[in-house]
Amino acid sequence: ANYTLGIVRSKKGGDVKAPAVVELLDLPADASESAVAVCSANFHALTLTESGRVYANGVGRGGRLGLGREEAAVQPRLVGGPLLLRQVLCVCAGLDFSAAVTSEGELWTWGAIESGCLGYRGGSDVLVPRRVLLSGAAPGGGGVGACGVGAIARGEAAEEAVAVTAGEAHCLLLTRSGKVYGWGKADKCALGPTLPVAQQQSSGGGAEAAGVQWLPRRIELLAAARAPVAAVSACASLSAALTADGHVLCWGDGVGAVALRVRVGKPVGAQADGDRRGRRAGGQKVAIAQVSAGVAHYAAVCSSGEVHTWGLDLQPRRVHFPDHARVTQVAAGRFVTLARASNGLAYLWQESWSVLVREPPRPVPVAGVGACVRVGASAEGRLC
Repeated sequence: ANYTLGIVRSKKGGDVKAPAVVELLDLPADASESAVAVCSANFHALTLTESGRVYANGVGRGGRLGLGREEAAVQPRLVGGPLLLRQVLCVCAGLDFSAAVTSEGELWTWGAIESGCLGYRGGSDVLVPRRVLLSGAAPGGGGVGACGVGAIARGEAAEEAVAVTAGEAHCLLLTRSGKVYGWGKADKCALGPTLPVAQQQSSGGGAEAAGVQWLPRRIELLAAARAPVAAVSACASLSAALTADGHVLCWGDGVGAVALRVRVGKPVGAQADGDRRGRRAGGQKVAIAQVSAGVAHYAAVCSSGEVHTWGLDLQPRRVHFPDHARVTQVAAGRFVTLARASNGLAYLWQESWSVLVREPPRPVPVAGVGACVRVGASAEGRLC
């Protein structure tokens, strides 16, 4: 069995070298379910269906599956509890935790409390989804009184969540008002300048000294963002935000705690304050439609259907597809990137950012998949 991939095999060991169909268990008796999104971490995976239900498979230790127990699930099982009464729009998976956002703007988390990624501190591991309430905390605010469980009960205005994404040990949340909140481990700059630099760089002296942000705290991006944030992405210890005017902001391990703007197609020689030299020689500024953070690189789709990737130096390069395929979505993982074209075909290519290797990326179609709705890549494996 491969717990993360959700498939049952007769022989143990070895990688799954060809795409395999994953069957969902606990399907409704009176309806069929169609998967619309998948996400995967090191030890578990989540599947979101068209009806807004969540299925989980993998190692259950710490409650990361949300099934009410810690036993492993080889195949995807339905996450029950309070989520059965709601329509989930977005899910994400971290090392030992999970999170979801519903159509009503609610944030739900479950998993290991020691991860620091549940949006509150104290208590034991959470085996079923638990709601996290967010108040309108000021940038750089924090503390128990600013946000966390129980905010509405204290008479504070609640933020409405629209998307959540997770790295290995941190979460980013986007609200309908365009604010970005972060929580989890901040010692590798994945949460931006939410903690003093001395705490971010410390590795001992307790949870706070190690850079753990237990409660959701607003990340201030106004220095780099000139428009509201429209989307967020996280993977491993990297983070990214996409603004409404098509700009990408990047921060995290190897990039730094301060969000930096990446301009695809910016002419050589021009550089705005706070920007790294992300540009294409002789090109024009291009609006970004979607961005995905990977383990050590980023990938983005332009409104024209072009794809650009860049490493920690934030210098974009264009990826050329066979047959001039127009891409609608990308997913960055560990050394690989997946892309979905407008005709539904999935493409895969290796990423190399070594100074010794300068070969351009070469996307190839993923055989045996056919037309897909969405692609997803994790820090360890790949899912379509």
